[in-house]
Amino acid sequence: MKYKIVIVDDEKKAVEAIKIIIEEFLVNCEIVGVAYSALDGVKLINKTSPDLVLLDIEMPINSGFDMLDLIKEKTFETIFVTAYNQYAIKAIKFSAFDYLLKPISIESLKESINKFIEEKEKRTHERYQILESALNEERPSKIALSHAKGIQYVDLKSVIYFTSDRSYVTVQMIDNKKIVLSNKSLNEFESILELDFLRVHKSYLINLEHVEALSNIDGGVVVMSNKDEVLLSRRKKESFVEAMKKRSKL
Repeated sequence: MKYKIVIVDDEKKAVEAIKIIIEEFLVNCEIVGVAYSALDGVKLINKTSPDLVLLDIEMPINSGFDMLDLIKEKTFETIFVTAYNQYAIKAIKFSAFDYLLKPISIESLKESINKFIEEKEKRTHERYQILESALNEERPSKIALSHAKGIQYVDLKSVIYFTSDRSYVTVQMIDNKKIVLSNKSLNEFESILELDFLRVHKSYLINLEHVEALSNIDGGVVVMSNKDEVLLSRRKKESFVEAMKKRSKL
């Protein structure tokens, strides 16, 4: 397969240099578009759904960080490309796959993209292993969660709830552990976790096994096993009550 790459950089010379390196040395990659501003980058990414974005940080009007803020669901990896080393820490906070300083050398770009491909193929292989295992179970017991540091295989019983905040999904685990995901939405988890999980609010998908109580306050507040209080929307209250009745002996 060919990996789709988008370049977002206001320096045309830098763009041309990157294009030459990719086209000459990375035959399993395809440049599907180039944008010269952050806003055009958002449009291009939404249109092409790339696997990887090579992103400049310092651009007129909006920065590369501003561009990422405008993208709700990040289904791609990012390699920041810039002449300013001062942005490295902030880039890391945005879960960048890698960080390259200009002027970019052939070897550094090749190494960075090949590292991305290797990690991508490894994750794909591991996902298929989990999928194969899940297909053989009536009720899958584990889920693969991809995040900035790799893939974590989580026992569903240890998940208390999923919550979304703008472009991030946080998985609240037992023992107060949290896993932050930047490339997923609650809708995706809701569609695959139908048996033990219930969407009780636009921002919450809860594990019914971890429900402790329901407080009737303005539609409802669900108290979870870790004592967190989760909002229950009025339109979801009836389905929540019915779901809990089925799970209860009373």
